[in-house]
Amino acid sequence: LDMIKAMTTQGEASGVTIILDTLKKFTELMDKRIASQFGEVAREFVSAGGSLVCLAHVNKHKSAEGKSIYSGTADVIDDADCAYTIEKVDETEGFCTATHTVEFECIKSRGYVAQKAAFQYTRGKGDDGYTKLFGSVMRLSKDDAEIVHRAAQEAAEQKVDAVAIEAVKAALTNGQYTQS
Repeated sequence: LDMIKAMTTQGEASGVTIILDTLKKFTELMDKRIASQFGEVAREFVSAGGSLVCLAHVNKHKSAEGKSIYSGTADVIDDADCAYTIEKVDETEGFCTATHTVEFECIKSRGYVAQKAAFQYTRGKGDDGYTKLFGSVMRLSKDDAEIVHRAAQEAAEQKVDAVAIEAVKAALTNGQYTQS
């Protein structure tokens, strides 16, 4: 916070983007007074031309609609210009890599921003480093995101029905029953 304050007062905030991962390391999210003080510092920095990307956790329990719920005082989101939740859509294992698909959903905005945006990134099984991970991020088109959503939904349904599917396959293969 001292660095953010100094950049603001010295006129060095313009064009600077700071990522706070995670926000709870920089302020007390559950304390209304402290979160509000952080919001004042953040507002001054942003008003001076800087950008803050603040990552925070969500509750471990989902909403009735199956969506993630922000965890912390309302002040943090109230003071923000924009807030998104991120949902994991899919994870596909490859040879020594895993491709992750996530979807951002806007829960607050003070301007014209995308209401939803999907991204994919690839993680290596070894220690590839943050730069390689960051470089693998790509935004998906709406159509590509829908394809990933459908495939993930089908995989989830097949997982739920796996026992029944295997029982039918076994019955047909063993000649116990015909397909009819």
